[in-house]
Amino acid sequence: MREMQKKTITVNTRKVTPNAVADHSGRSGDITPPLPCSSLLEMKPGERGIIQRIEAGMPEVRRRLLEMGLVCGTAIECVRFAPLGDPLQVRVDRTDVSMRKAEARLVFVRRTE
Repeated sequence: MREMQKKTITVNTRKVTPNAVADHSGRSGDITPPLPCSSLLEMKPGERGIIQRIEAGMPEVRRRLLEMGLVCGTAIECVRFAPLGDPLQVRVDRTDVSMRKAEARLVFVRRTE
C-alpha cells in the first residue's frame, strides 16, 4: 500500500467578527468594520446621508423604491414628517419624494452630517 503523505495547511489565525465586511480595495485579506447604518425612519428633518442598502422582501416594493430613485450610493435628505408622522418627505438628489413609514423602514442610510 501506498503511504499517504501528510500535508500541512496553514490557516490565517486573525480573528474576524461575523459583522466584518471584506474591503474591495484589491488587497486580499483586508477586513474593515461595517459602516454604521440606520433606517431612514430614524433620521430627523434636515439630516443627510447616503443610501447603503434596501431590505425590501417583496419585489414590487423594491422595484417601487428603485423607481423613485432610492438606489445604493445616492445622497438623501430627510425633509419633513407629516403631522401624524406618516408619510415622510425626503429629497433624493434634487427630487422630493413622499413615502410611507413602512417603506422608509426598509431603506438604510449612513449619515453624513
